[in-house]
Amino acid sequence: MKHAIIGSEGFIAKRHKKAIENIGGELVLTCDLRGGDFTDWVEMIHSPRFKEITHVSVCVPNYLHSVMIKELLALNKKVLCEKPLTIFNDLHLDDPNLGVVLQLRHNPIIKKAKEENFAGNIKIEVASYRPPEYWNSWKGNKDLSGGILYNMAIHYLDLFIHLLGEPRSIPYSQVSDKKAQFTIEFQRGIGEGSIELLTEEAPVVRKIALGGEFVDLEGATIPLTDTGEVLDLHTEVYKDFVAGKGIRLSEAKRSLDLVKHLMS
Repeated sequence: MKHAIIGSEGFIAKRHKKAIENIGGELVLTCDLRGGDFTDWVEMIHSPRFKEITHVSVCVPNYLHSVMIKELLALNKKVLCEKPLTIFNDLHLDDPNLGVVLQLRHNPIIKKAKEENFAGNIKIEVASYRPPEYWNSWKGNKDLSGGILYNMAIHYLDLFIHLLGEPRSIPYSQVSDKKAQFTIEFQRGIGEGSIELLTEEAPVVRKIALGGEFVDLEGATIPLTDTGEVLDLHTEVYKDFVAGKGIRLSEAKRSLDLVKHLMS
């Protein structure tokens, strides 16, 4: 497996580089405006060296995801994209060569609940500080990131659907630039979420209650403690993807559609 990363110098790319190494892949090409083998992704995909690439990881700002995905799939590459696959509702072909990173599904708590066919009420609370540079970057621009639902809450909406089935109704929803709160009725239970981005430094809160008391939910890229240790779930995502068991568009679209309903 010969891999390329587009967006190779960004925050999330280090998780991808480690995962590629862990699964025995070879990182052949990198591309980023800040450095790498190429600074222009179009130049890279049309270079002779790109012909040997089998897998491409897309780690760029959200608004660029779908345009890159389409071009890479047309070149018959296997594409693993960071969430969300798109913020524009412009991907429709459920290509088996396309997968998305929703790594929290691999958290042991979630895997156990899925194996046991959990049904009931789930609560998720997340609060995480973001420094001024976050808000001054594309992540703080709703037109480029899609806002808090696409850029952060998508992980947790996906978990609700993964465990509780299709959404049926939304009794409560309130969304602002920095906070999203919602209550959603699913086929097998109720999901309640509170996702907040803080502008003042505070300990990270990321917890889940599966019909009982809250417990920490590990595996997101921002560590729960200041030691910087993060449960490595990206490697599990890569293992599934290269084995043909990754999360495809038809599956990821369920949480993307739910985001649209919450925004309406």
